[in-house]
Amino acid sequence: FVIISIMTTPTRKDADAPSDVKVSQILDMVRKSPSITMRTTADGWTIAEDRDSETGDMTQLSFTPAYHPAHPAVVLRTSGLNETKTDINVNMNMICEGPPAECDKLFDQFKALTAQMLEDLNLA
Repeated sequence: FVIISIMTTPTRKDADAPSDVKVSQILDMVRKSPSITMRTTADGWTIAEDRDSETGDMTQLSFTPAYHPAHPAVVLRTSGLNETKTDINVNMNMICEGPPAECDKLFDQFKALTAQMLEDLNLA
């Protein structure tokens, strides 16, 4: 069971203690929220998104499909403008109940995706 976080600058941090919250519980909670938009990608990922209508801040949860080596896992990314509205802050957290080595790979993949997204927006 691994919890990994990154904030703005993608750096890895292992939590001191594992969370008591399971991936399946998070998925159940998300499915019950009327403000969250859910979709399933062609390759089986479940994506949940919520956008704050006032600030434009975005929350995205990406749940691994059953065949994924790190399953069950969820990656939470939140993004929004900083206080001066000159840059985008991206925070990423992951709860992964799969094998630690596979969780590390998943984290690295999302870290790279986040860096690429920021680079594409010319904000990296």
